Amino acid sequence: MSSGTGAALGATEHCTIPANTLSEVDTYQFALLIWDSASTPEYAYSNPSAIVTVNTALTAPATPSVTSPVILAVSPAAETQTLSVTGTIPSTGTSTYSWQWYVSFDGGAFVKATTGAGYCSAASDKGSGASAGALPYPCSITSPAEGTYVFELQVTDSATTPEIATSASSVTSYAHVQSAELVTLLTVYNGRTDLQTAFPHVTTQGASPTDQLGLAGLINWAAKVVTGATGYGGDGARTTLQPYSYWYVLMSIYTGNGGITGTRTDLQTAFPSAYYYQSSYQGLVSWAGLVVTGAPGYGSDGAHTLLQASPYWYTLMGIYFSRPDLQAAFPNALTSTPGGTTALTETSFEALVTWAGKVCLTNQGTALMVLMQRCPPTATGTT
Repeated sequence: MSSGTGAALGATEHCTIPANTLSEVDTYQFALLIWDSASTPEYAYSNPSAIVTVNTALTAPATPSVTSPVILAVSPAAETQTLSVTGTIPSTGTSTYSWQWYVSFDGGAFVKATTGAGYCSAASDKGSGASAGALPYPCSITSPAEGTYVFELQVTDSATTPEIATSASSVTSYAHVQSAELVTLLTVYNGRTDLQTAFPHVTTQGASPTDQLGLAGLINWAAKVVTGATGYGGDGARTTLQPYSYWYVLMSIYTGNGGITGTRTDLQTAFPSAYYYQSSYQGLVSWAGLVVTGAPGYGSDGAHTLLQASPYWYTLMGIYFSRPDLQAAFPNALTSTPGGTTALTETSFEALVTWAGKVCLTNQGTALMVLMQRCPPTATGTT
């Protein structure tokens, strides 16, 4: 209450102001006037209170910005890649502010993006003492696991009763399987303004197999270039992309829409997100191996003719995925560079090719040779 009578000596009186009564951004001071019950009452004012500042309510931070929406997840011995997201402290609420990054991995619940959980690097997952409008440390994840990432920024202010606000979710970031094929294609893309104009979603929308303005469209373009499709065979990137024609053709078949075959929702359903889930990608390659060898139930597939351009690679890798002993012996064969010059994993693939050649040249290789249709043509694995 604002006033009263009958108070006892030494009593404590309270002034409670209902919410939304004081005006935002204004300041207030309070003093207590008392008078006694003498025949001639005496009046006295207390010293003024400390200044009370009424700040605006804390609003949600702006949606975090992902600086690398599409990156390559790192394979053993591969170059380091970093997934990074930035945010801004609101200018509302009461300074100073503390903050915490949250992350959702592969569609899971949002959790604190702590270093111990394998997310933000040290000192970047949370902090305190930030001023209004400041940029907190970006959350940087070095060598992220393959999959999808979505981020949120939670901010707490310094009001007497602290307020907490959380940003909207960032766009989805994609960490792809590290592959020489994709590295080469994205390198070409980064150096070509015509491709960046034609496929603007490559760096913003991830790897949807139906987005012809994104990576799916870019891969379909590459498949047309390496297969010499009308209007594409003379493209200057053909020589660069040709060593990986098996990959661009297979992934273009997978996307279907706008590519060199019709829509293949059957493959997209059977091998979801084959761009960045290695298990799905392995299943897709194994499927291709069955198609090119005419395995029962696969020989009539419409992709048979297209895949015949690189039958050796699909068949050998299909065998590789079915043999844990080969995967242990040649751990990086999947991301190798058949006939190329990349040093990261070429040795592993070449060793696998050498193994296949030796098997084909012995009596032990009879079944393998039938499955593969023919032995390796060269030690580099080119067809």
